[in-house]
Amino acid sequence: MKIMSKTKEEKNEIAGIALLTLSLLILLSLVSYQLGRYVMGTLGRYLAHSLINAFGGGAYFLPCSIGYWGWKTFQKGKKIKGVWAKVSGLGFSLVAFCSFLNLLGRQRRLGGTVGDFVSDSLLVPAFGDTGTYLIILTVFLISIQLVTETSIIQFLLTLRKKVQVVRARFPGRKPLILTQEVKPDSYRKVSPQGKVESVSPVSPLGARTFEFPPIELLDDPPRTDLSQREEELKNNAEVLEKTLKNFGISAKVSQIHPGPVITRYELELAPGIKVSSVKNLSNDLALTLRTQSIRILAPIPGKAAVGIEIPNQSMALVYLKELLQSPQFKENASLLSLALGKTVAGKTYIADLNQMPHLLIAGATGSGKTVSINTIILSILYKARPDEVKFLLIDPKMVELPIYNGIPYLKSPVVTNVRHAVAALKWIVGEMENRYRKFAATGTRDIFEYNQKFKEEEGKKIHFIVIIIDELADLMATAPNQVEQVIIRLAQMSRAVGIHLVLATQRPSVNVITGIIKANLPARLAFEVISKVDSRTILDMNGAENLLGRGDMLYLSPGEAKPIRLQGAFISGEEINRVVTFIKQQGEATYSQDLFHLTNISEEKEEENQEIRKLFKQALRLTLERRQASTSLFKGALHISDGKATNLISLMETKGFVGPQQGSKPRQIFLDKIEQFWQKIEKDEDN
Repeated sequence: MKIMSKTKEEKNEIAGIALLTLSLLILLSLVSYQLGRYVMGTLGRYLAHSLINAFGGGAYFLPCSIGYWGWKTFQKGKKIKGVWAKVSGLGFSLVAFCSFLNLLGRQRRLGGTVGDFVSDSLLVPAFGDTGTYLIILTVFLISIQLVTETSIIQFLLTLRKKVQVVRARFPGRKPLILTQEVKPDSYRKVSPQGKVESVSPVSPLGARTFEFPPIELLDDPPRTDLSQREEELKNNAEVLEKTLKNFGISAKVSQIHPGPVITRYELELAPGIKVSSVKNLSNDLALTLRTQSIRILAPIPGKAAVGIEIPNQSMALVYLKELLQSPQFKENASLLSLALGKTVAGKTYIADLNQMPHLLIAGATGSGKTVSINTIILSILYKARPDEVKFLLIDPKMVELPIYNGIPYLKSPVVTNVRHAVAALKWIVGEMENRYRKFAATGTRDIFEYNQKFKEEEGKKIHFIVIIIDELADLMATAPNQVEQVIIRLAQMSRAVGIHLVLATQRPSVNVITGIIKANLPARLAFEVISKVDSRTILDMNGAENLLGRGDMLYLSPGEAKPIRLQGAFISGEEINRVVTFIKQQGEATYSQDLFHLTNISEEKEEENQEIRKLFKQALRLTLERRQASTSLFKGALHISDGKATNLISLMETKGFVGPQQGSKPRQIFLDKIEQFWQKIEKDEDN
């Protein structure tokens, strides 16, 4: 019996060696065939051709499975039990694997003829992509369990333990091309008082009836194969090291952070090399790498390395949909979460308007400034209900923001008249003061405490107000003093009452972004600008002049010394239309009546003021010609009423052009003063 048992063990070991040899022959045939060397002869070439044509990349699954069986048989010296079950499992797992590969690369037919037939001809038409993935995964897991006789759960637990052991042995090892997730600290979720920034609805009815726009209204991002870029990244790293060596700088690329538009290469300098020597080579490096421009961070904040940011050969757009679907956006409790874009490492970056608490946006025409404003608005539309956040949109250009007219989030229709804008901003100041009076009467300090105190009382809660001005330069050109005073007052005091400013301009000059305005808006978003002067006006430092446009931007967070480079999210006009239409279908906009009437009243006052200015100039000319000024003269010559004639005389007296009335004597007229004033008017009209 012992001799017989030993003979069976030897036979099983021989069978195991045979299976291992067979798997090795198939594997070498496949590899040599794809390398074009055909080292396994004619039979190996035809075998590899048939397998790759039938199974595509799944052909490599076959020798691996046979090798696994051979090793188990050789190791244990026992006969394989349930051969037909294992063969069936191998067949099903091979078909599932080929189908999965075909779904990943349909154009290149990664799954061969079998994968193409099973996935595209059978499963996808019947169950769709999602259902097909689920079926393939289920079949594959069951088949693997049949082949290996190993519990999937037990396998995962064993794998986890082994990974922990490897990490413990190599704690400091990092990959060259980094793909790690951004730390949770990058996403701020806590209010200044340490409480979660979530505000309950003002009205329970609004919470029950309002439905957020579905994410399917936004376009899906196209599929991109980042694996093909690995060779490009490594080549650029080698070119960087060689170029720096030619200039006498010894440096080594330690890490690579690939992003959608640019890639950051981190350089570790040799001892004795000055950082400034690298910073002065930006133009030479751009010439060597044949790129438009590069940006050098010397050094990277918090690291003993120099960062060189190089544009990618093929740039990828960042779609708003993928940002809104990210865990960072979904888990952020703030109603004013802004999906700004992705970092240079391709990681989602979410900012919080509560923390800013106001934002200044500037950039040249076509740099992506207006698209960024739309992404800010839609980020809030996907996060808050109309009873939680209201917008005041001011667009003197009358092009971009009127598309939002009619949505229930607006305090008033989109303001396009500059005079109306000034009146609306003054109304907001009054609203701010009214809220402060409410807080004082209730013993609360900010909007969070106030809403928390009255969370059970219907109609008592107050909403956030986000003011967005698309072109600040137009307002500053018309009424600079009034606009600046209102903006400064709001920027200094409105944070606690839940009012936030977003100011945008394409003219980042000191006349538009004054020093006082900039001092009160610490959060800045800079897009591509023409010169270093414009960059310093926005960020107080150079850098924005080297941006690439099309959403490439620098975000300076409050309290940070250096800005973060981001690729802004893209959203098309069709996407905005779909979202706005969906929101409008849920109900009509209910504008704030006092603000709505205020803009109409301001228009009437403006027309009245223009008429008075016109009559005043006519009265001055008449006074110079007749050398006298009286109510009867103005009434008859200008064909106006007694009241208007009296107002003109009073205005001239206030301005110092005529003296006070002296009974029956005519008024004293200061002709020299009138002539000087008239010459000034003519000079202004000529200019």
